[in-house]
Amino acid sequence: GITTYSPLAFFGAKDKGSACTTGVIGFGGLGHMAVKLALSMGNTVYVFSTSVGKKAAVEELGAKFVCSADKDQMAAVTGKCNFILDTVSGNHD
Repeated sequence: GITTYSPLAFFGAKDKGSACTTGVIGFGGLGHMAVKLALSMGNTVYVFSTSVGKKAAVEELGAKFVCSADKDQMAAVTGKCNFILDTVSGNHD
């Protein structure tokens, strides 16, 4: 939990609460924890993933799913996040 809690707290997601929109890249173990923590802080949360099979799980938690491979979905959320937490270890295009 501390791996994702620390940057959320340090960069103000905790203090801003519902005034903060947090983006989480990836929805594996760390991404899942980041989503739960950011939601518990009152943030609006967008999850960016190429795995559309994870959409239902993301939405079940109360976050919004964005397929990062879909240019239209990405364009629709451009500029909406105050903070983005990247939980993916690989390179990004």
